Formats: sequence, structure tokens, C-alpha cells
Amino acid sequence: MRIFVCAIALTSIIFFNFSLMAHGAGQFLDKTMALFILGFALVYSLAFHRGEAFHRNFGNGAMKGGLLFGLMSLIVTANSPFFAEMHMREIGMSFASAILYLLYGFFIKILASMFDQ
Repeated sequence: MRIFVCAIALTSIIFFNFSLMAHGAGQFLDKTMALFILGFALVYSLAFHRGEAFHRNFGNGAMKGGLLFGLMSLIVTANSPFFAEMHMREIGMSFASAILYLLYGFFIKILASMFDQ
């Protein structure tokens, strides 16, 4: 029970910080990205289960998936015509989405590591 309360408290603190920092937490919420990270973490935890706990493999998969999808997003950004023509608005939005993959991956890793007792 204590772990669930701490997970809810940690999530609340992080989203409260986002809302203060960026005038609303809405720009940090993307269902499609979250589904990609959660799906990757699930497949990773099922495929690479080496006798470890499911939550540990799930957290590792989320972190690695966030890193992988974030790097792929940066590569797509660097190869886009927006980058060649220096359209800063499009580059900024694409860079923000790449960082959001990393944020989701590490956030899920933090939540999964709370169950590691």
C-alpha cells in the first residue's frame, strides 16, 4: 500500500512541477507516445525475462524504449526538410517530442523501481 501511495505522490509532484514550469501539463501528455513506450516495455519484459522480476524488466524496457524512440525521432528531425531550411518552430516541436519519449521512458523506470523492495 505504501508503494502505491508513494507512486501517486511522485506522479502528482512531477505533474505539479510541469504545470508550474510550463503553464500547464497538457503539453507533456501524449497518448500515442505513452502507448509506444508501454508496448515496447511489455514486449521487452516478456522477451528478455532472465529470471528477474517483471517490474524490473518492464522498467528497463521502458527506459531503453524511450531512449531508442527518442534517438529515432532526433534522426528523423535531422533528416527532415525543416531542418535543412531552418524552420525553428517545426524543429522545436520535433525536438520536444524526442525529449518526451525520454521523459516517459525514465518516468516509467522510476515508477517500476519503486516496486523493487
